[in-house]
Amino acid sequence: MMDWLRRAEFLSLAILCLCSLSGAQRVDRLLPKTGSLNGATRLTIGGEGFAQENQFTLNAQDKDFGNKVYLVSDTLSIPCDVERDSTHGNQIMCYTRPMPYGTYEVRVSVDGVPIPKSQICGGAESPYWCSYYPRNYRSPTISSITPTTGLPGSLVTVWGRIFTDVYGSNTDKSTNGLNVRVLRTYMGHFISPAQSLQLRCPLRSHVRTRE
Repeated sequence: MMDWLRRAEFLSLAILCLCSLSGAQRVDRLLPKTGSLNGATRLTIGGEGFAQENQFTLNAQDKDFGNKVYLVSDTLSIPCDVERDSTHGNQIMCYTRPMPYGTYEVRVSVDGVPIPKSQICGGAESPYWCSYYPRNYRSPTISSITPTTGLPGSLVTVWGRIFTDVYGSNTDKSTNGLNVRVLRTYMGHFISPAQSLQLRCPLRSHVRTRE
């Protein structure tokens, strides 16, 4: 009788642990809600039970190891490239890839095991806080440049929907409050490391934004 009670207690404890583990992994939110159709939007996914950043070094050869993020619409499933250094147990950061206009729900796998839909924003149907909306009005564009001809070293003014006056990584945010920056600029017909014309300092002070 005593052995039976102990086995029953052990089984109950095991079931409780399994339930706790299954409930520990969840996705609560995704920010920002909108971004570029061209990709390179950094998303922050909040939740619980994600793989820790230092776990990525334990088994680098296993393609399923660590956190995997996908943005899923009715017809597409597009990977979001995880930034490992900014990922920990309750946060994942990833960069979107180019994708068409639409509504995409986030899906997360931890060490090859998908977090069930019931654990993504509480299992809500079409959850706003766990969805991403790529839009044209959030996509940077270039409408014109002046001058259209010039010698190497000429100062070029770029007009368009650029979103930021920050070049490089010395400043956290643009003057409009957005955490976006120009990472690279180049001009030329055949681009190679030796031939590309880099516009660094001039561009930062002369980029103009037109909504």
